[in-house]
Formats: sequence, structure tokens, C-alpha cells
Amino acid sequence: MTNWMAELSWSALEERVAAGAVVLLPVGANESHGPHLPLGTDRICACGFAEEIAGRIDAVIAPEIPWGFRSQIKTGGGSHWVGNIGLDAEVLVGLVRATIRELAIKGMTRIAIVNGHYENVWFITEGCELAVRDLDAQPGGDLIIQTASWWDIVGDDDLGAIFPNPPESIEYEHGALVETSIMLAMRPDLVAADKFPQHGFKVFPPYDVFPQDPARGNETGSLATSNGANAEAGAALVKLIADRMADGIRTELKAGPSHGA
Repeated sequence: MTNWMAELSWSALEERVAAGAVVLLPVGANESHGPHLPLGTDRICACGFAEEIAGRIDAVIAPEIPWGFRSQIKTGGGSHWVGNIGLDAEVLVGLVRATIRELAIKGMTRIAIVNGHYENVWFITEGCELAVRDLDAQPGGDLIIQTASWWDIVGDDDLGAIFPNPPESIEYEHGALVETSIMLAMRPDLVAADKFPQHGFKVFPPYDVFPQDPARGNETGSLATSNGANAEAGAALVKLIADRMADGIRTELKAGPSHGA
């Protein structure tokens, strides 16, 4: 049985929701991740984690929002790379707001957003806030929205236990060791292992300058090297992150066991 909403009939979806399924909404981006990873890495990771979560709790996965807020040089390599498609803030906020509102109006009021793109965070938050206001939702009411970004689930101790030479900070991990390992676990067919970036993390000044100058960034669209990335570490990360995300959804949204379990 599929857990993807778009692959269910309306009546099958109605039955799943009536039986207690929560809704997962992946949000990604189309953004450079170096010469070795696909532009859709953030979307692929968000959808991959949603699938893993749906294997642990009773959940259906809404069609993902594939676009994100535009990449920033210090956090995502910059918006100048070919294929980077960044939304204006109000567009992303509006997409999140409208999607939550439509789900809730149709009776799907327990929603977990699975975010795969760093620059999305505050605009997802604003979309949630506005949807709550639109629906006049109150604490303890029917509407409950949980948001989570996969990198917030992983601590330095976790990285130290998984990698012999862990990164100094998860902040360096755009297209680097951790994200590449996750992609090797989820979609190894899309990873070009012979094109791993070899440069270290570039130290940026404590301010931003606009218009953004690509020369202030690095030469690959990744923030650091991917050397040491491997599928075994990626699989351990995927399990750890999906387990913890599922636990959070069980706690906040009262999700039951996976469909058919």
C-alpha cells in the first residue's frame, strides 16, 4: 500500500485519514550541491525522510513543495549556479500557508512538515503562523502542525559516533560529508563519487553584502569536501534521523503505528 497521497484515490485517502493517519509535507529546493550531487538533493532528502517516517508511523505523504527560498552564499553556495530556482519569500510563505489551510479544511489537521533546505526555515514558520491565524486555530484544538529540519535532529555526539573524522560543525554540511553520505544511502545512482569537492570550509565575514557576488563564495556550490562520505554512515544517519522525527510526531501529533503494521 502506497503512503503517497497523490497515488491514492480520494476515497482511500479519506479512509486513511479517518483511521488516524497524519500528513507529512516534504519541502525541498532546487539548488546546487557541488558537482557530485543533484540539484534536487534537498527535495530528495525531504521526501526520503518522509518515506522513512511513514514506515514507522501511520502517515500519508502530501505532494512535496519542490522549490525553496533562494540559496545564500554563506549557507548554500549562492543563487548564481545554473539550475538554482529560488522562490521569493512571500511565494514560499504563501505555498506553505495555502497547503496547510487546504489540508485542514479537508479534515487533515495533524500535519508534520519535513524540511530539507536550510534557507526555508523561517518562511515555513511564517506560513504555519499565517495558516493558524487563517483557521483561528488555538492550542489544544484540532489543528497541530509540527515542523522539523533533518540537520537539527543530529548532534555533534551523533556525528562523532558515525564518522571517524566528523565535521567540525553541521553548519558546514551543504553538499559535504553528511549530506553526501545521506544521498549515498538514499540515491547512490545520483552521486558522482569521482567528483567529490576537495576544498575545505571557507571562512566568511560576520555580515552579508548585496547584490551577492559569486566571487565571495566557493568554486563548487558545496561548502566543504565530501571526502569520507559513505553509504554505511548515510544509512546510520537516515535511521537515526527518521527514528527521532517519528518519535517527535508520535509525541506531538499522537500518531499511531505504520499503516498495515
